[in-house]
Amino acid sequence: MVKRVFPAFIAAVLLLLAFKTSLVLHAFSAQRCTRPAAGGMLHTPTDLFSKNGILEASLSYETSRRPNGDTLFCYLQPDGEQAPTFRLHPGDRLVLHVKNNTPQAAASSAMRAQFGSTDLCGSATMDGSSTNVHFHGTNTAPK
Repeated sequence: MVKRVFPAFIAAVLLLLAFKTSLVLHAFSAQRCTRPAAGGMLHTPTDLFSKNGILEASLSYETSRRPNGDTLFCYLQPDGEQAPTFRLHPGDRLVLHVKNNTPQAAASSAMRAQFGSTDLCGSATMDGSSTNVHFHGTNTAPK
C-alpha cells in the first residue's frame, strides 16, 4: 500500500508545482506595461494620424508590477500597443477617450492639489490611481 501511495503523492506534488509555476509565468507574461531590459532595443511607437480634421483615439491607463516589486504605469491602445504618437495638422481636433484601469489607491496616499482658481475640471484630490493627460514635445509649425 505504501509503495502505491508514495508515487501518487510525488506525482501530485509535481503536478501542483507545475501548476503554480504556470500561474506565475502566466502572470508575468500578462504584464500590461512592459519595458525593455536595460540596454535593450526600444521600438518606435505607433503613429496615429488625423483624417478629415479629426483624430479620435481610445487609451486605457494601466499598471502592472515587475517581479522585483517595481510598479509600472502606461497608456495602452485597444490592440495592446503602448503610448502612440498622435499626428495632427494645425486646426485638427483630437478626441481622446481615456479609461483609468488602475486599482483604487488607499485613502492615506491622497494629496490635495493646490490651485489658484476654484474652477476645477475633475477632483482636486490626487492619489496613486490618479492620472492626467499631458503632452511632451509638441512640434507645431508657426502660421
